[in-house]
Amino acid sequence: MGGPDTPENKDYIQKHKLWTLGELITMHVIQTQPQSLDEFIVKILTNEKDNPTTTIDPPSAEIAASAKAYLQEHRVAFVIEDWLRAVLEAKPDTPLDFSIAHFGKGSNGADAGAKRPKVLVLLYSTYCHCWAMAKAAVEGATTAGVQVDLMRIPETLPPEVISKMGAENAAVQMASIPTASVGDMALYDGLLFCFPAHFGVPPAQVQTFMDQTGGLWMSGALTGKPACALVSAESQHGGQELALLNFHKTLYHHGCIVFGLPSGPWIQADDGVHGNSPYGASTVTGIQGERDPSEVDLSGARALGQRLSQVASKLRTTN
Repeated sequence: MGGPDTPENKDYIQKHKLWTLGELITMHVIQTQPQSLDEFIVKILTNEKDNPTTTIDPPSAEIAASAKAYLQEHRVAFVIEDWLRAVLEAKPDTPLDFSIAHFGKGSNGADAGAKRPKVLVLLYSTYCHCWAMAKAAVEGATTAGVQVDLMRIPETLPPEVISKMGAENAAVQMASIPTASVGDMALYDGLLFCFPAHFGVPPAQVQTFMDQTGGLWMSGALTGKPACALVSAESQHGGQELALLNFHKTLYHHGCIVFGLPSGPWIQADDGVHGNSPYGASTVTGIQGERDPSEVDLSGARALGQRLSQVASKLRTTN
């Protein structure tokens, strides 16, 4: 047979039901309606997907636990859990309906048509400086006519540590922002990350979040997605550019289309302390966190958000 995209191969895949892993999972969820990953595994192991009225005894707890451990070891458990949740919420009639609704195309290339591109702004912020920048990025992205969602990268510090850091009030203010899972990134056309620079690298919370993306990397779920980042730092020389460049490396490994901030007044301003660079938007917080993002900093965040939406829209149109 020829290459994977030939009509002959596409017909063969359809005829023999060799769908993508995601569509197979969707089909099983539609047929069995599990409410958890454990239940999903049991139903797959008992072949209940093909025989909903089967009387086969469920597998032993040991076998089910072994199957779950295998999924977790190979970093695909979270992908299946997130997919299961999304299918149950969407209640599609067929796998193709779900693929079209979430990705714009199904396995037969059907187009979603009028569905707008979606971009995701992922935020980690301790004292709200990055939150202010993230809101500006959302504002800029919205002007380009795409759907924009803001989610928080999960906190890994216990509440007592947050309290000792004096970050309790900030945590309360941001509590209403939905918490992201790594699987959410696969459902969007573009990604923008916001976080403080810690010694020239992203903070541990962001590193931990990205360390869980092995399954996305294996499946190529982020390949071809435009992605960028903005940061905060205590001073103009506090590692903001280095943190951006270091984070870009992870995006390169995922095959993302990585870009920074185009030249403009948000970079060229010379009337005081400010952030922003060709590598991404940024803000200077001050040693005690006393500085709020300046209008120059916020304008850079808006420009970055707008650029992400424009790139995502163009890629969506041409693909």
